[in-house]
Amino acid sequence: FYEREGNYHDAYLIASIGEQVAEKNPESLILNVEYPGFYGILFEKAVSSWWVGLCNESRNLLEDLDENYELDDIHKQAVKNNLEKLSETSKGLHNVYLPKKYREFNWGIAANNEWFKNTVEKEVFLDDVYQKFFRVEEGDIVFDVGASAGPFTHYIKDQNPGKVYCFEPHSELYQTLVENVSDDNVVCVNKAIGSVDGDYQTAGLFNQDLKETCEDENLQTAPSVKFITFVKENKISQIDFLKTDCEGGEYDIFNDENLSWVKNNVKKIAGEFHLGTPELKEKFRHFRDTY
Repeated sequence: FYEREGNYHDAYLIASIGEQVAEKNPESLILNVEYPGFYGILFEKAVSSWWVGLCNESRNLLEDLDENYELDDIHKQAVKNNLEKLSETSKGLHNVYLPKKYREFNWGIAANNEWFKNTVEKEVFLDDVYQKFFRVEEGDIVFDVGASAGPFTHYIKDQNPGKVYCFEPHSELYQTLVENVSDDNVVCVNKAIGSVDGDYQTAGLFNQDLKETCEDENLQTAPSVKFITFVKENKISQIDFLKTDCEGGEYDIFNDENLSWVKNNVKKIAGEFHLGTPELKEKFRHFRDTY
């Protein structure tokens, strides 16, 4: 009654009381009073909690109803519709809209840098920025360069790529990456795509104390493999989706040495391009003019 009147605060109050005092498995009543059972109280609490601003509680109740209760057709469809609205029509607002499999993603030490975690979480799980213009398709060969703890590969696994190569040079993030994306069709490489085959100096490694990782103060030694070396040694003849987010390391892929191979063998490319230093700006101009 309160929900129909739009009085959601009272609806929430009554539903909360009902949750505490109602019999969960009552005997059937003689008359039909449109009471579906205990789950009806939880449903009313889920609906009203959303309208009074308790968004996380609303989402959790809806997921509980969906996973743990035998609902009648009307409530089953209503729960489904509300969960779809949470995950699709309101993206980009708050992590309340993230499906459970993304909220429970293991960020490892990346969670220690709140700015980094929130930024990547929004880019990958909420806004899906790397698939803005085209998507990973079933059977695709994917390169995830700058894989971090694996959010992008974790996100696309339901799209059934054929094989995914994840490159992450940071040793601790790499361990979390392996835990998050371990699968028969995923190859994890504890190296950067870099300018040399071997260790090299880079300012692009994750740092839990910095926002701008391309600064000289973040200069570190990292294991590296050249792009052309990796594709030849692993007999890779095509890449269907090349995703790059490697803090300036993208220019070690998009350079003169790799130009012909990339143009002839890579179908889709999406990524960040960094211009934080004069050197990176020069590399970007070369990339822009040649690729």
